Amino acid sequence: KANVNVFFRYFFTTWHGCGTAKMGLAIDPLAVVDQSHRVFDVKGLSVADNSIFPVVTDVNTQTAAYYAGWRCAKEIEKTLASL
Repeated sequence: KANVNVFFRYFFTTWHGCGTAKMGLAIDPLAVVDQSHRVFDVKGLSVADNSIFPVVTDVNTQTAAYYAGWRCAKEIEKTLASL
């Protein structure tokens, strides 16, 4: 078990930026974006990439990025339709 802990502590990847923009509620001090992909306290900015996922996905990361982009586009469409 000690070897597993050492592995996870010192070996990591910088190629997949998952988990760098936490999605959550406004009351969560670590959350960066809401469930509609909008960045807190920055009007008009949304995040549509793998950074909103808490961990690297088990599927192809490009597919996950496409899904995040599609969901974000749907949220923007809803916002524009309500104007």
